[in-house]
Amino acid sequence: MVAAGVLGMTAVWGTAAVMTGRPLGWMAILTAADLALLARLAGAAPGRPRALLVVSGLALTVAASLFLLAAGLVGTQMGLSPLQSAPRLSLDLAWLVVVEAQGTLDVAALVASAGLAWWWAR
Repeated sequence: MVAAGVLGMTAVWGTAAVMTGRPLGWMAILTAADLALLARLAGAAPGRPRALLVVSGLALTVAASLFLLAAGLVGTQMGLSPLQSAPRLSLDLAWLVVVEAQGTLDVAALVASAGLAWWWAR
């Protein structure tokens, strides 16, 4: 169930980020809430196991969404869609694009979302 949440939020966040051209760091807080709720509904063991599951799902969603954003930003410059440019994009270039696109509030939201995910999942 959490895997479905990761895939769903990656699709929503990645699409919104590519369409706006911004990282949309606040989506990490929504993702944390979504994954924490899904883990509870799925009956994951409470405490540390569920918190680790939610935080790792959040990290995976953040990484995939920001990679899609980088693929979208670089791909449009070459006339490719994000899904066409993603296999060709190196992790180094994706890292550079994402670091340049991040604002202070985006970074703050990403950091806060990890703590909130842990707290909400316990």
